[in-house]
Amino acid sequence: MTKRMMTGAERSWRPDWLAGLAVLLLLTLLAGAGASAQPGLAAANRSVDETGRQLETLEGRMRGAKGEELLQIRDKVRALREAGLPDKEALTKRRDELKADLDRLGPEPKPEDPPELRDVADERKRIRAELAAYEAVLRRSALNEAMADRLLADVADSRRSAFFDVLLRADPSPLSPEVIAQAARAFWSGLEQAVSAVGERAAQWREQEHSQRQMLWLGGGLLVALLLLFPVRNSVLNRIVAFMKRAEPSAERRIMAAAAMTFGRLVPWLLGTAILALVLNQAAFVPTEAAQVLRTSWFWLVIFLAVNSAVSSIFLTEVPGWQLLHTQHGRRVAVRAMLLLATATLGVDAVLKRIVEMLGNDTALALEQSALVAVVLAVLLFLLSRRSMWQPPAEARDEDEAAQLSVDDADGTEPPARLAGSVRRRNLRIILAVFSLVIVVATAIGQVSLGYFLATRAFFLIGLFVAGWAIRALVQEALIILDTRMIKSRARRPGKTDADRPSLVSFWIGLMADFLLVLVLVPPAFIVLGADRSDVSNFVRDAFTGFTIGSVRLSIADLLSGILIFVAVLAVTWMIQRLAENRLFPYMRVDPGVQHSFRTLIGYVGFVLAFVGAVGAIGFNLSSLAIVAGALSVGIGFGLQSIVNNFVSGLILLFERPIKIGDWVVMASGEGLVKKISVRSTEIETFDRASVIVPNSELISGTVTNLTHGNKMGRIIVPIGVSYNEDPEKVMRILEEIVAREPLVLRYPAPFINFANFGESSLDFEVRGFLRDVTNGLKARTALRVAIFKRFRQEGIEIPFPHRTLQVSGGLSVERAKRDPAPPAPGPGPASPPPAGASA
Repeated sequence: MTKRMMTGAERSWRPDWLAGLAVLLLLTLLAGAGASAQPGLAAANRSVDETGRQLETLEGRMRGAKGEELLQIRDKVRALREAGLPDKEALTKRRDELKADLDRLGPEPKPEDPPELRDVADERKRIRAELAAYEAVLRRSALNEAMADRLLADVADSRRSAFFDVLLRADPSPLSPEVIAQAARAFWSGLEQAVSAVGERAAQWREQEHSQRQMLWLGGGLLVALLLLFPVRNSVLNRIVAFMKRAEPSAERRIMAAAAMTFGRLVPWLLGTAILALVLNQAAFVPTEAAQVLRTSWFWLVIFLAVNSAVSSIFLTEVPGWQLLHTQHGRRVAVRAMLLLATATLGVDAVLKRIVEMLGNDTALALEQSALVAVVLAVLLFLLSRRSMWQPPAEARDEDEAAQLSVDDADGTEPPARLAGSVRRRNLRIILAVFSLVIVVATAIGQVSLGYFLATRAFFLIGLFVAGWAIRALVQEALIILDTRMIKSRARRPGKTDADRPSLVSFWIGLMADFLLVLVLVPPAFIVLGADRSDVSNFVRDAFTGFTIGSVRLSIADLLSGILIFVAVLAVTWMIQRLAENRLFPYMRVDPGVQHSFRTLIGYVGFVLAFVGAVGAIGFNLSSLAIVAGALSVGIGFGLQSIVNNFVSGLILLFERPIKIGDWVVMASGEGLVKKISVRSTEIETFDRASVIVPNSELISGTVTNLTHGNKMGRIIVPIGVSYNEDPEKVMRILEEIVAREPLVLRYPAPFINFANFGESSLDFEVRGFLRDVTNGLKARTALRVAIFKRFRQEGIEIPFPHRTLQVSGGLSVERAKRDPAPPAPGPGPASPPPAGASA
């Protein structure tokens, strides 16, 4: 009994215990849920506070920072800005949800309105407090971003000011005897250190124990490098030269041959020098501290070989007629030597700077080195700007003058294009000569940094421009070859009459290639002009990832992706149109008008999809276009009524199809066959092969006779007149026989002979019949007239024609003489004889 009582007690309190546990668990979950929303907000507040403190610290360090410290501050600020606010998207989403909840509660009642419920007021208060917290953290984060942008701008201004201070700094004159003596001492001291270091390294390398396998790899690498440097290179060049001797030197082939010769010379040398560098590194001959010198030397060796290969390929003395530039032999050798000397000067300068940095900098030695490099480059630039250096040989000048004389005017004056080209070249030579003199003068008076900067950057920019021009020329020639093949393929297709026109696809591809080439060359140009590589890389990354203009965020990557999507969708649309035209329509029993409407609708749908996809990829909000549409509606209401009317009428023509391609229409402006229906207008080709452009609104609102709307069946009428002396029944029987024998006239509906009227001089009949194809009406009428004429001649039936009797008296007709009596003669004289052949 006790056990039964305990069981009853358990039954009495266990449900209450379970209910309490459930309530406790629910409260815990609610507390956790309430607290879970706060940790994100609390973490965001801590992150914003920490970022603000770090930015303030970096702002304090900005006051006395210079050089590398500015770079460190810039990198830290950029890292803080890129890190931004953690879970910013989640916080923004929660902020927007709270705003939506607050809007759902409605506006707060005014003092004169009845008070709202307490629960609603408490909920409104809670939402406002939470919304204020989220707004505060997001605004503080935006403030940190603005502060980071300001610090980055201050760092850029400080570095720019420091750059110009160094560039415009007044150094001692490099012609000063004290500076020269100090530089000479530093040079001999550095040379002794370098020779001693090389000797010690060679001795250490000889003392090291090298395995047979290592020596085998060393010898094999040297052998492969030598094979690439000489036999392989010569074999490749001989094959290219043999091909050029067999081919004709056209314009595009000369550019392709120059590119092939350049790569044929450069690639074996590049591989050979790379193998030599790897062999030296594998043999541990170069110490670790000199690795940077080795990399700089190899880089400039590659540049030197590339310049040598390009110049040799441009002049191309191996095969006559394949030269891109025609110059005299002595001038050609001089130009090549000057370009190679300039490249070697820049390379030696870079290598010596690395060696001086490794052995210890000396101000006087660096000054003299910069001055010497600036003067040498200025002299070379001055010599290269002379006209005589680029003057073609006598035979080339004669050919050029003969070619120009063939297009000159009759009075012997130069054409405007040739004159403008010569003026531009002369102005460029003058600018380069003056620029070279400025470099020499600036270096001599102590502005060595300015002279060195101008001289080196001039050659760097020239090299970058030449490289860009070469790449562009290669791309253009490749597009010309591709376009030529496309034109030939179009010419082989039946019905293609525009095979001799240039391809628009190639034009747009070439334009896109030029745009991409400019984008690729702009960052190196900024680096050449003195911008830091990290700044340029950050700028390029920001440009591609996105930058904000007002409230719109743009990026080159989004722009390129939008263009790519637009072109891709249009290409797919064009493929679908071609597929439907070649594979689908031939197996469908639909007329050409339906095919044209379907093809046009596919094009319009594809264009709309391409536009929407491109705009969405760029980042524009399509809903914002509603504002633009609203603004345009005002202009549409005033000035674009006819355009919109024609547009809507064009859609009606395409969907309702009262007029189709190939229909024979008759309008007030004439008649002809419908050739094309576009959105704005319709093209109608008359029977004189003239095109009439008719606005679509005229076809919809005006009266148009469509002779082939439902089908091509139509009726023809051939009028004929016979003499009053003929029997009408006989004439009608003969006409019935004639029309019954005509194959173009249908038997049902049966033809009909109509006695039309009693004419002035004939009995008028009409032959009426139906044709299966009304476009054969002219042919059928001609056949019927010929048959009627022959049959009437056989039957002796007269086809009358009007008779006119003309009486002439004194040079005037009798009727006119009666109506207008002749004035009296002014005096006596012989009467005029009647005209010959006149009868009374």
